[in-house]
Amino acid sequence: MLRKPIRPEWNWRPFPGAAGAVPQVVGMGIKEAIYLLEREGLRVAFSGTGCVRSQSIPAGAPAQRGALVVLQLGAGRPEVRPGP
Repeated sequence: MLRKPIRPEWNWRPFPGAAGAVPQVVGMGIKEAIYLLEREGLRVAFSGTGCVRSQSIPAGAPAQRGALVVLQLGAGRPEVRPGP
């Protein structure tokens, strides 16, 4: 069963042809970001509070099972740049 995104503007979609790619989580809350990253088999560490400001593995990169993605959180919503 597919769930509707918690916030419609997030409407996460993988990059074209990027099955098993690291998702774009910049701008999301930590709960949503962890869910998406762990769903791809990635481990997650984070520091700070607020929304995700940056991610250590760029969106669209191949997701290597067990790789660690470090998230930096901060106040406000950053401008999300499109991936590759």
